[in-house]
Amino acid sequence: MKKIYLIFATLAVCLAVGGIVFWQVFSKPAMTTEHDISGFTKSDTKFDSPDPQSPPAFDIKAAYNRAIKMYPQAAKECSSVNVDYQLVTTTSMEAFSPEALEKNPKLKADGHMIKTPAYLVTFNGIYDEGHGGIGAPPPVFTKLTILLDANSGEELFGVEHN
Repeated sequence: MKKIYLIFATLAVCLAVGGIVFWQVFSKPAMTTEHDISGFTKSDTKFDSPDPQSPPAFDIKAAYNRAIKMYPQAAKECSSVNVDYQLVTTTSMEAFSPEALEKNPKLKADGHMIKTPAYLVTFNGIYDEGHGGIGAPPPVFTKLTILLDANSGEELFGVEHN
């Protein structure tokens, strides 16, 4: 009878360990973005899948809460919020806040983003009128996407788009 219990106990431990290993190997958070990145098509911004074995210091829930706090009007007005973790590269954006530069030495040294771990936070369903040219109607934007440094939570930049 002890053998049967020992076999079941061994089997239970193997299944538990196997489940943990399976979860770590096959759970790949945000390996592809479901974001509408059309707002970034006019720039040189590129998105890469992060290494699931190197999680950011700032978690997805904290990124969501930080974005809601930073943009309370968008949070109140929007119909939904998407948060996605990506590695972001762009050489056209170089105007970062002193706080973002202070908290990200690599960003400060490079002067632009090179595979920078970031959260894309998109507020969907907003209404914001832009500025039209002379005689042109102003564009209306329905989405606001901000990028937060995934290691510090500081805002890197934002884009309004449709």
